Amino acid sequence: MEFEKALENVWQLMSLKTWIYFVVFVSSQVFMNPHITGLAFIGKTPPFYCKGHKVGGEAYACKEHCEEYVFEADYTSIVTEWNLVCDKAYKASLAQEVLMLGFLIGVLVLGSGSDRVGRLKTLMLCMSILIVLQLLMVVCNSYAMFIVLRFLIGFAIGGYSLSSYCIIIENALPLHRALAGTIGMVTFALGNPVFALMAYFIRDWRILSLFIGILNLPFILMPWFIPESPRWLMTKGRITEAEDALYRFGKMADPSFSRSMVTLSAPSTKDSSKQEKSILDAFRTPEVRRRVLALMFAWFTSSFVYYGLTMDATNQGSNMYMSFALSGLVELPAHLICTLALNRIGRRRTLFLAFLTGGLSCLFVNMTSDSATGLMSPLTLSLIGKMGISMAFNAIYLFSVELLPTVIRNGAMGICSMTARVGGIAAPLLANFGETITFMGFGTAGVLSGLLMLTLPETLGTSLPETIEDVEKYKDVKLKTHSDGATTKALIKT
Repeated sequence: MEFEKALENVWQLMSLKTWIYFVVFVSSQVFMNPHITGLAFIGKTPPFYCKGHKVGGEAYACKEHCEEYVFEADYTSIVTEWNLVCDKAYKASLAQEVLMLGFLIGVLVLGSGSDRVGRLKTLMLCMSILIVLQLLMVVCNSYAMFIVLRFLIGFAIGGYSLSSYCIIIENALPLHRALAGTIGMVTFALGNPVFALMAYFIRDWRILSLFIGILNLPFILMPWFIPESPRWLMTKGRITEAEDALYRFGKMADPSFSRSMVTLSAPSTKDSSKQEKSILDAFRTPEVRRRVLALMFAWFTSSFVYYGLTMDATNQGSNMYMSFALSGLVELPAHLICTLALNRIGRRRTLFLAFLTGGLSCLFVNMTSDSATGLMSPLTLSLIGKMGISMAFNAIYLFSVELLPTVIRNGAMGICSMTARVGGIAAPLLANFGETITFMGFGTAGVLSGLLMLTLPETLGTSLPETIEDVEKYKDVKLKTHSDGATTKALIKT
């Protein structure tokens, strides 16, 4: 039988027990958040003054030829550790840019590698590396060593994030993909309040880094509960292993599950899915190339605007822990709305409206005064923009998975994620040109991305394309009625 039918046979038996396994898997995203956002607290700059030169309530005061700075805080960070203030202040933010650079290289190298060696192997390798690197923070004795560790953490995060998302989406039915993807995004957003709570109780940056690593240790056991992606195994011609993985899920849901319910048809000997594909294959054919280029810009915009609006969360309000927690919680209603919209109005229109909302909100910020109140106040518009871009960041993952063929999916997703990391690096650089230009850049990128999404095909309810030929030959969709009366969209030849 076809893979989609076998997958449907498994999902129709999904029980509470199997959903618990799924939730446990995506919950790793909660503890992946601190690896990325760690500098919010680990790189925090507390009030300081030059020893012997404090005047009244003066803080953040740089003095020429100052030999020692005094920090007024009940926590430590790399700033207090290595006096990264005044002429050395750039080194604190540089650590985040280095992490994003590592992320960029990681998604490119490990994304393609995951297409070759498997999703689960790549995921577990990256998880193991992350744990070791965080534990090494305890013995980090120089800024240079810290920078190297941050780069390697970013590199491992790149491979982990793509592999985990592909495992989830590749093996979900079309009806469940939006929900599955959104659960992953929600758990990542919940990492903000969790990390804020950790930082509140653990005020030493080394111990905090150690705790981040320790919390990831239980997820090393995931291979005992989660098999390799059956869809990836099938595209590699490893039919028996794909059946074993599907059968394992089926037995987990129902002990009486029969192996005959997941017996797969062997692919044609001429099936190009057996051929090894490289990243270059994403640009060799016109339709795949068009999709990849459009998605690259959308991913750049998502990261560019998202991190631009949230990177200084701990500098907002009077309580940096509460502010950081709220910066994640505000995404929850956005993800809820996104899930409903993805399954009701489709992926393409949801992304168009999300990018447009985020982009126009940023543009309107420049049209209002700081004294404005209500809906048109800069704060309100920024929050609306944050919700819009959060929806876009959620939906673009799913849309990309559904637009790209399995044989190059992880590699192509790596390219898209790579451009997102460029956006994450570009956001703080643009901020150096002032608020007006910054919000104009955010808004313009958002509006352009929204319009670009309208040029791509709708994927709601469609089967995932397996090969490059599927994308090149089947570009439109039509409704397909099943025996149970349900309707989904099926690819049709053009």
